[in-house]
Amino acid sequence: MTQKIYINGNSTVVVICPQCHKNKILDISEYKKVDKIIVIECRCECGHHYAVMLERRKFYRKGTDLPGAYIYKKTDLPGTYTREGKDDRGLMTVTNISRSGLKIRVNVARNFQPGDRLRVEFNLDDRGRSPIKKFVIVRNIHKRFIGVEFDTIERFDKLGAYLLK
Repeated sequence: MTQKIYINGNSTVVVICPQCHKNKILDISEYKKVDKIIVIECRCECGHHYAVMLERRKFYRKGTDLPGAYIYKKTDLPGTYTREGKDDRGLMTVTNISRSGLKIRVNVARNFQPGDRLRVEFNLDDRGRSPIKKFVIVRNIHKRFIGVEFDTIERFDKLGAYLLK
């Protein structure tokens, strides 16, 4: 299984051997500007070989219903969206969540543009089915998949607790 390592501000990452748990510091400066998935094969002093994938995201992303999402979890998080300033609303499904935003799949393709502001509403799959109502800004569009960023990030809300589980 490939480890996922988050790239921070400097040009090094710490990898941990899954066999003996020894730490190793890698210089990743040559990969920082590469715009594709980077998988590095590592070899530990104990002789174990393993792979690490470099992740460029600022925040951990929790997958929901799609195979191939960052963490596979068979759960749909259905909800609704409303485009601000227009009479445009519809059904959506949250496919992954991070501290800074969501990836949603809309049921019907829409003509969204980067910068559009939406209000999204859905319930988490936690014990209390916590309702989430947030304003988001469209950042990228790929067919019916829309990447959105929260307009504000609250530190101690239900979403933050959900991501820690």
